[in-house]
Parts: sequence; structure tokens; C-alpha cells
Amino acid sequence: MKKSLIMLALAALCGVYAQNKETVVQDSAFSYESDAAKVADANASDRSAGRMNVTKGWTMKYFVPKTLAGEKTITVSLRSDLKDAKGTFVVGIYDKKIKKIVLAQRVKIANYAGTAYKDLNLGKWNFSDSNYIFISSLSPKHTQPGSIFVDKITFK
Repeated sequence: MKKSLIMLALAALCGVYAQNKETVVQDSAFSYESDAAKVADANASDRSAGRMNVTKGWTMKYFVPKTLAGEKTITVSLRSDLKDAKGTFVVGIYDKKIKKIVLAQRVKIANYAGTAYKDLNLGKWNFSDSNYIFISSLSPKHTQPGSIFVDKITFK
């Protein structure tokens, strides 16, 4: 019992927690590069989110640990502060071992515009610890500032 509580506390501190046979990964567990960062966001489930500049993709990633290996359904909670009618971006999975994108879903940024988070279901994937989840930059290139926000990633 004591060991279970300690493990649960450690998982919560790392931004990962299990809930009803699902694992929710919060923005504190993401990897940030360039000007991507964890920011305060009152609309996020834990009051913070990962923020990425729409012109600089792949700067916010989640490296899948061994503990999440295996077949899982994945959902990414997203929003954007842009209302670009034509712009799209890709949310996907990259495999470091084979150096290749193994899953990619192109989405319209307008579908995620606003302050409310919307879930993007990427379907089932057989994860390994050589995978990471990425978000690409906006296409066509956008000249005005804007961001894509990620609240959490859910594995089920």
C-alpha cells in the first residue's frame, strides 16, 4: 500500500497519472525546444498547457516511455489562437529507431480555434519506447504570430 502511494505520487509529479485504465500525460512531461514552453492556461485541465509557435513545428514533443509500450488509443487535447481558414498542421508519431514518421494526421487549425480544448483521436497504435508524438508547423506558412496549445495526451 505504501509503495503504491509513493509510485502514484511520483507519477503525478512527473505529469503522468492513470485514471480508469487510461494514462493522462500532462504538459509538464512534454519536451520543449526553441520558443515552445509550458504556459499558464485557465482552460486547460490542470491550468497549464504546452504552447508552440505555429511557424516552428516539432518544438513540443512527448517521448513515449517503456511503461506505455503496447497497443493504445491516443487522444491529444488541442486548441489554437488562430482562425486561419486554410491552414493545416500535422499531429503524428515519429519512430526514432527507423527514423520515419509512422503515423500522421493532418488537421485544419480552424477546427481547434478558440479557448476550449478539443480532442483529436489518432486511433490505435502499437507504441514502443522509440516513438514520440509531435506537432508540425502550420502549412501554408503563416506570417502572423499564433500558437498551438496542447493540454494533455491520453493513452487508453
